[in-house]
Amino acid sequence: MKVFVSWSQERSREIAKLLKLWIKCVIQASDPWISVRDLPRGVRWMQEIGVALDSSEMGIICLTKENKNNPWILFEAGALAKGVSKVCTLLIDLEPADLDPPLDQFNHTFATDRTSMFALIETLNAELAPSLRLSESVLKEVFDTYWDKFSQGMAQIIAATEPTVGPEPEPDTNDLLSQVLSSVRSMNNRLARVESAAKASVAVVPRVTKRDAQELRNLATDYYMGIAGLDACLVAARRAGFSEADFISSLRELYGIDLQGPPSPAS
Repeated sequence: MKVFVSWSQERSREIAKLLKLWIKCVIQASDPWISVRDLPRGVRWMQEIGVALDSSEMGIICLTKENKNNPWILFEAGALAKGVSKVCTLLIDLEPADLDPPLDQFNHTFATDRTSMFALIETLNAELAPSLRLSESVLKEVFDTYWDKFSQGMAQIIAATEPTVGPEPEPDTNDLLSQVLSSVRSMNNRLARVESAAKASVAVVPRVTKRDAQELRNLATDYYMGIAGLDACLVAARRAGFSEADFISSLRELYGIDLQGPPSPAS
């Protein structure tokens, strides 16, 4: 089983090299692959990486503060997500909250956490063919044997490497103004569509039917009792399929109110 280990920048590279050796010690049937040593001199490295991606059954992305937004990491993450069934991140000096899409969508493994790393090894073991898998007891025994070596190696790499994280880029004022203008235009377009639909609904109103006369009387009663204002009653009437004339006629018939100009409900 080939495991593609993705890295970028010094700290991530050194952790990837350590991880490759450690995985191979714990699960000998696995075949961890990283580009730092696995590409012979003179080969077309992009082509070889493409072949390795295509033939891998699992991917591990070694993430640090300095490479989490690196274009190469994002490229390999995208390629792994499309072609590999199991992909996870190995968080070296990060928390899940530090990640942005698409990296925040993957399952995360914490490089300094023993339980989290054992879960990663269990996943790798489960991906092997049944005849190659280690039993749970053997897997735990082998993991315990090599864990301290990995943990100590991690600590040494962290101490020896300083991630170079540049400042967050300043927002482009012109870009922000363009985004605001685009949003305003979008809202204006939506408002124009709503107003157009409202005018259309007033212009075309079906006539009242006997079957729905009770609903119209209820609206007239709501207005007469002061439960709802005229505008609200007219809107409700239109939604129910009545015209403004239907509502006014019902109000006149039931309560003798003839709307001439802005009326007021009876008290």
